[in-house]
Amino acid sequence: MQAIISIMPIFMIMLLGWFLKVKDIMNNDFIYKLNFIIYWVAIPALLFRMMLRCDINSISQMSLFKSLYLAFIFTPLLAWGLGIIRTKLVGFHEDRVPVSVLSSIRANNIFMGLPVVSLLIGDPGVEAVSIYLAVGMVGYHVMSIGIAQLAQTGRLSIEGLFRTLVNLMKNPIIISVVAGLCVSMAGLCNIPPFLDQFLGILAKTASGMALLAIGASFNHSRLFKAFKETWFDALFKLFVSPLVMWCAFLVWRVDGIMMNTVILICAMPVAVNTFSVAQGMEMDSSYASEVITTSTLLSVLSIPVWTFILGIS
Repeated sequence: MQAIISIMPIFMIMLLGWFLKVKDIMNNDFIYKLNFIIYWVAIPALLFRMMLRCDINSISQMSLFKSLYLAFIFTPLLAWGLGIIRTKLVGFHEDRVPVSVLSSIRANNIFMGLPVVSLLIGDPGVEAVSIYLAVGMVGYHVMSIGIAQLAQTGRLSIEGLFRTLVNLMKNPIIISVVAGLCVSMAGLCNIPPFLDQFLGILAKTASGMALLAIGASFNHSRLFKAFKETWFDALFKLFVSPLVMWCAFLVWRVDGIMMNTVILICAMPVAVNTFSVAQGMEMDSSYASEVITTSTLLSVLSIPVWTFILGIS
């Protein structure tokens, strides 16, 4: 019960976003512009500031690197295998298997992960997220897209992966992480107080706006049908993906806060940008959108479960 109460504020904000959309206070144009501000301004400010305060020595932890990349490789392969089995046994559409693979590890790290970790674990958890992003962000993208490409075409295109890496370098989240790390490694962490306060104010707006935008983006008209079609992939993302990560940490151990933070991040619903990636790779993007919606709704139940299992109070 305590776990449910502790995350209620998060889902209340999402519910408020949905209510404002229903009342047409937040229309589609407003949501688009809000997402633009979150993605290009508020989140980069938050991540840049996090990286300035990040413990650089922690980034070199090989145990964390090994655990992350083992899970990033094994989980999509497992999703691929289960997808093939489902096509043969229960008539799962073959063209949806690549989406299952793509969505298997692409967690909503920023829009939901950061608010949840900040609320449940506090500043140590937020610092752990910054280290996780610095170590795992590139692998997270490359592995999910590369193995999904294998599932889609049966071959791995070096040109496609290179294009992915080029696009990553244009991503404001990657840019802010790399820029913050470079400034920190150059010993310039002590930025002027007025600049730190400026970034801090922008950063504080990120979580609330992101949760409002997620709530406003729900398409409730197809909810029941979407749930029937996507529940397996949603539950895989919410429970199997973090479980694989937990098993990796049993082999290569890290400290408790880092382990709990990363597992909690992996237990987040499918990332919103998975839709855009699926669309760009000519996958079934409508199915990707429905997996995102279903996993986000089911996270109302899964996040308290993981909070209880991990013993986070």
